[in-house]
Amino acid sequence: MKIRHLLTLIMACYAFSISAQKIGHLNTKILLDSLSESKKIAEQLATYEKSLSATGEQMVTKFQEGLKIYREQMQGGNLTPVKQKEMESNLEVEQNAIGKYQQSAQESLTKRRDELLAPLLKRINDVINEIAKSEGFVFIFDSVQGFLFADQSKDIFSMVYKKLEEPKMK
Repeated sequence: MKIRHLLTLIMACYAFSISAQKIGHLNTKILLDSLSESKKIAEQLATYEKSLSATGEQMVTKFQEGLKIYREQMQGGNLTPVKQKEMESNLEVEQNAIGKYQQSAQESLTKRRDELLAPLLKRINDVINEIAKSEGFVFIFDSVQGFLFADQSKDIFSMVYKKLEEPKMK
């Protein structure tokens, strides 16, 4: 009988301690989309992407011109077998270069995005940690990642947004 009362008391204490824990949530995608700094980063990335695309488009245009010349000469019967092979080889080299450039450009864009976002993401993380400590949160979830139940948690979006935009308002 005493063991049963002791177990009940332990379970009640445990349940009370769990219910006293403060849990918050935040949608980092909405936060990032809302911040003025993110908009500047997006503009920088768009400019960078445009410059990468321009180079790729020049390569494609050059390839298309070479292909057009090749087709015209083939239809006109003006190509010797040696010249035909040489032109086909050059077109293949250009086509491979375009593919490699597209892959390299995508990697470069991803790297640039990561470089530009890193300081902002660090600031966001620092602010979340600061708010979590000052407000007594035990857990803060990112609702972008998804979780099963969020009604009991407090959305800290406005607190994080305010702290991140505060220095710019002064």
